[in-house]
Amino acid sequence: MVDEITARVSRVRALSVRGPIASGVLSRDEILARLRGRIAQEYQADELAREGLLFRTLGLWNDPQGYVDLTFSILEEQVAGFYDPSTRRLYVASWLSPLTQGPTLAHELTHALQDQHFDISRFTHHVRGSGDRQLAAMTIIEGDATLAMLAFLQGGAGIADRARAQSVAMRDTRGGGERLARAPLVLRESLVFPYREGLSVCADAYERGGWRAINALLRDPPQSTEQILHPDKLAQREAPQEITVALPPSLASTHELAYEETFGELGIRLWIATWLSANVAESAAAGWGGDRAALFVARGTTPVTERTPAVSLWKIAMDATPFDAEALELERAVIAQLRARYPRARRVTLAGVRYAVTTSATTVALVARQGSTLLVGDGVPTRLAASVVRETLNGLTP
Repeated sequence: MVDEITARVSRVRALSVRGPIASGVLSRDEILARLRGRIAQEYQADELAREGLLFRTLGLWNDPQGYVDLTFSILEEQVAGFYDPSTRRLYVASWLSPLTQGPTLAHELTHALQDQHFDISRFTHHVRGSGDRQLAAMTIIEGDATLAMLAFLQGGAGIADRARAQSVAMRDTRGGGERLARAPLVLRESLVFPYREGLSVCADAYERGGWRAINALLRDPPQSTEQILHPDKLAQREAPQEITVALPPSLASTHELAYEETFGELGIRLWIATWLSANVAESAAAGWGGDRAALFVARGTTPVTERTPAVSLWKIAMDATPFDAEALELERAVIAQLRARYPRARRVTLAGVRYAVTTSATTVALVARQGSTLLVGDGVPTRLAASVVRETLNGLTP
C-alpha cells in the first residue's frame, strides 16, 4: 500500500519522491511508547510538567486533571498514524480498518514528501518559548497534508471549495473522540487548530497559485498564529514584536526561571475564552502584537510538578497606541477574566497596578499597563507586587 499510495500522492501533490520512505505498523501500546520516547527526547526531565504548571498558573488550564496525563491520554485516543522527521519513518496504527488506512497513509506520506523537499524537522522539534511560531508553521504542514489527502480521495477539481467547507464543518463540531471533546479548551484547540485553520489557509493559497503557492508557505512559514487568523497580515508578513520577561530583581534572591512561552493571538483568545465568551475573546485579542509569559519557582525546586507554588508574569504587547480602543478592550477583558476566575477574591490597591485581587494570604493576581504593553501576574507576593510590576514593565534585571 505504501508503494502504491506514495506514487499517487507524489502525482496528486506534485512533489517528487527523492528517496525511499520507511514505514511500519504499530499497536496502540507501541505508538504510545514511541510518542513518550519522542517527548522524552524533546523535553527535559520535568519540562512538560513545567509547561503544565505555567498553563495552570496563568489560568489557561482550569481542569482538575493533570496536564501531562491528559495530554498523553488524548494523543493515545487520537493518533492513527504519524511521520517522525527525526527518523524519517512513518507509522500507521494496526487497528485501522482498510477504509481508513489509505487516507491515513496519504496524509503521512505527504509529510514524508514535505520533509524531503522542505525539511519540516525545522518546526517539529520542541523549542522552549517558540510555541506560537511553531504552531503557525505546523498549521501549514498539517493543512497541506490534509488538503493533499482530500485531493488523493476526491481528485483535484473544486478542491479549494471542498476544503474550505470541511474547515467550516470542523468549527461546528468538537469531534475526534470523547476525551478530546471533554478536554480543556487550550488543549483541544492546540490539537485541532493546525488541521482546521491550516486547511482553510492552504485552500486559499491553492486557489491563488496551486501547489506552488503552498510550497512557498512551507519554505517560509507564517511567523505567528496572528498571521494564520488574519490573511491580510500573512500577506503583509506582519512580524510579531519580540518580547522578553526577565527575572525581576525583587524576586532574584528567592526565585528562578522555570519555564517561558509565547502564546500568540490564539493563546490570548483561548485564555480569555476559557473564562468569558468566545466573541469577547476574539475581539479582545485582535490587536495582539507580541507576548511572552514566564514562570518562576523557588530556587532549587526539583522536580517541578504541576502543583508547585509559582509566580507567572505575562507581558502582552498590542499593535496599538496606549489609548487605542483595542488596547483598552484587551485590558477590560483581562480584568473581567480575573474577576471570573477569582469571583470571591478581595480586591486590593497596589501602586502602578490597574487591578489586583488576593489569591492567598500572601499573594495576588494583577493587571498593569504601561503604554500599549499589558502585564498580567499571578502568584505574585503581595509585599513585592508593586516592585515586580515596575521592574518587569521597565525590563529591569538582577
